[in-house]
Amino acid sequence: MNNQNKETKTTLLVLNIIELLLFIITLALHLTFYSWSPLYEPLGYQLFYFFLLIPSHLLIGVYLFIYDNTKELSITNKIIPFIASLYQSLVFVLPKYLSSYTITNLLSLIAIIILIIFIFTFLNFIKQLKYQKRKTKNNE
Repeated sequence: MNNQNKETKTTLLVLNIIELLLFIITLALHLTFYSWSPLYEPLGYQLFYFFLLIPSHLLIGVYLFIYDNTKELSITNKIIPFIASLYQSLVFVLPKYLSSYTITNLLSLIAIIILIIFIFTFLNFIKQLKYQKRKTKNNE
């Protein structure tokens, strides 16, 4: 039972790290909308990558709900991948407005806010894992 619990915690940690990397990729893709950026893509191929990132966020969200049978994660940590996929769907809903820097700046700001919330919940999860590890060492 303890070995299975350890594997579940490791899986949850890996899924959270992958979600963090997906957020960083999302923010890098937002840079491609700005003409001053070295990553600027005028043809709009970056929308294809957003299309690939949406299912990735959804799969990670489903896996977080499935593997969290020990209730290690907060509800915020489980819901953020779904919010991220909804957010990235906005990029498809607003394609003709993306030429406006106001909408692009707003979407980038929303991405940064979601990333900050995720980082705080991720750090809280890591602190909880460290606390439980110390607690089990003291009990032995």
